[in-house]
Amino acid sequence: MDVILRLGELLITSLRQFKINFALLRCSDLCIPLSRVNFLVTPRDKGMLAIIASAIGLLLTWGSPIHAQVQGGIAVNSAVAGSFTVETVTTAGTTSASANPAICNPPSVSFVVPHEITAQTAVTAQATACITYLNNILQGYSSACPAGNGSTIYPIVAGPWYPVAVDPAPGSAGGGSGGYLTSAGFFSGSLYGEMVCSGGTSTTIVTAQAAGSFTQFWCYTGQYPILDWPSKNECSTAPTLDASLYDPIADNLASGSGLVSSPTQLAAASHLVRGVAADNATQALVEITGAGVSAGDSIQLTLSDENGPSGNGASAGYLTALPANGMDSRTSNGVISIQAVSVPGKGTAFGFAAFHAPTDFVRALNSSDPGAIDRILTIKATDTTNNSTTTISVFVVRPPVVFVHGIWGSPRDFFASDGGVAAATSFTGWQVHYAQYNHFVALSSSVPAYPGAPLLIQGNSLGFLYGAGQVLPQIRSAITDYKPNNGGGVAIASTQVDVVAHSMGGDVVRFLPQLSGFAGQDTYNLGYVHKLISIDTPHLGSPLASSLLDPRNTCAAQVLAMAGKYAFNSANINGNVNVNGAVGDLQPTSAAIASMQSGAALIPTAMIGGQMTSTQTNGAGSAWEARVLVALCGNSYNNDPLAAELNPAGWTNLLSQYNDAIVSLASQFDNDLAYSVSTPGPGQNTFPAIHSPGANALGFLPPLIMDEASGAPAEVVNLLNTPVSNSAIFVVKP
Repeated sequence: MDVILRLGELLITSLRQFKINFALLRCSDLCIPLSRVNFLVTPRDKGMLAIIASAIGLLLTWGSPIHAQVQGGIAVNSAVAGSFTVETVTTAGTTSASANPAICNPPSVSFVVPHEITAQTAVTAQATACITYLNNILQGYSSACPAGNGSTIYPIVAGPWYPVAVDPAPGSAGGGSGGYLTSAGFFSGSLYGEMVCSGGTSTTIVTAQAAGSFTQFWCYTGQYPILDWPSKNECSTAPTLDASLYDPIADNLASGSGLVSSPTQLAAASHLVRGVAADNATQALVEITGAGVSAGDSIQLTLSDENGPSGNGASAGYLTALPANGMDSRTSNGVISIQAVSVPGKGTAFGFAAFHAPTDFVRALNSSDPGAIDRILTIKATDTTNNSTTTISVFVVRPPVVFVHGIWGSPRDFFASDGGVAAATSFTGWQVHYAQYNHFVALSSSVPAYPGAPLLIQGNSLGFLYGAGQVLPQIRSAITDYKPNNGGGVAIASTQVDVVAHSMGGDVVRFLPQLSGFAGQDTYNLGYVHKLISIDTPHLGSPLASSLLDPRNTCAAQVLAMAGKYAFNSANINGNVNVNGAVGDLQPTSAAIASMQSGAALIPTAMIGGQMTSTQTNGAGSAWEARVLVALCGNSYNNDPLAAELNPAGWTNLLSQYNDAIVSLASQFDNDLAYSVSTPGPGQNTFPAIHSPGANALGFLPPLIMDEASGAPAEVVNLLNTPVSNSAIFVVKP
């Protein structure tokens, strides 16, 4: 028993380190039933959070039914009080009780904690200590079994504390616990454990059991406003301060590059979040209110990271006052002051600010960030008029990642046989989405024409603008999906994505700014792309595209078409929509390339390139597909120049000395060959690899650029972890 009591003392000491005060909190008549609680967590967590305080009460309700009232609010003030006894019953009818054991019956328990997880941890620790105590009672009875008789203990086990019934019948192989939660906040359940003495002519069963219930109430008193009712009443008359974060995009509060200035509009925000994606575009509305806050009060906000107050906007983000008054935490070591204002129809005054997300998740020269799933900032609010204060945690997560395939490709291109880019980016901190534009499309006509019109072709044979129109809504969808489901496990505000694009996928993404919906109010006019990592992208097109549209190479184009790889200059969809062809747009002199190169510079881009070795080049024409192409189109009847060039010397002459079998190195690096680094090691961005499976089918030897063996997938990971502020790596492009 002394050991158990000592464990209880250690438990109390450790809980106090989490700011858990063991004093019963009194709640005013402004408490409301649990049925009116509006939980702001994922469905999986609702049951657990709804009964965090309940868990102790049920575990401690031993013997005859006991009623206890829970006072306070999850993540803020939670308290449980009562008088409990532990009861054991034998088959002979003997009953014994240990009145009010300290380990199971603290006179009162009050939680003042930063967020739900800490409260859950504290409750679990207290419950575990009590269960251990009760199981020790069963163990003690075990030693009293008659000589020669065996003994078996079926111990009490914890949970699950969800709104479900899990009540094994007495005498079954194992103890248990469980219960259910009603809409009125009434929790009922039972727990028991057994020790069985068996042998001879009789069996003795000793049961430590419990059955109980209590009513639970909640009050709005804390850091996270988990209750939602018009007046937002407080549970205490003492001045309190509450801080909340909202998603301005979801609440239609964005205006230009910032937020609206109307206090009435701001106070109507309803989409609560707990953090932001670090994308240099996202903003969150910071709302400060509470009992005792009056119009005119000066409220100081301090933004801090793990090292204290921070004015580094790139790594910690920054705060600006609302309405805008020029206050910016980047120029004042993370501190700004705002003034509380009255809002018609509200019972308290409000202060507002905008939190601007960090530029990147991974900070420069920080070795721990690349392996982190999230990081945490804090915003401390202090009403300097009434001296109330509160602190809210802000979770920072990475932006979602969107993969975009190239011409004649699909999301499967990212899944190489050795894992490839998909495996390299499987880290939990990244949530990856695959945008695709390879669905089937019915063409009424095309230039050049192909036998069998009308054609049913895949959209990956159509041009940049068509692909961009398909990809943009998928990027929006990725952001929407990411807000409630991300690596940090909390609701967040998010605006932009990181894009990894292969081949023509990079051109498609660079064409996004030409769409009217790309840089609108939902992105604060900044666009949906935080960074682009292009892999073997023909930023300047490819001479191979011009060759495929050369009438002299009609045979080669038709052979490729039989495999679903169409070379169009233009096409018409369903008789009413004219579009460019992908191959047409990829010609170095195309209007699409010129338009892309001259657009508004909005997208920070890092480039990865492939450059074949001489061994890889020497395989040209050796694959059976290549031999079929040469046999059909390189004979005296067709004599296609392209078929005749399918050899090491001819192909090098077509594309230039340095290429990946499809695109020249100069085009892959947008004519900036000084950017190319082929020396193995940090910063390498040029790899001995060929462009794609299609290049391999022409006889060029692996590895492919998407293969792990090429080294490129590891560089993709490196670039995802490289800040866009590194201008030597990320070049802002149209």
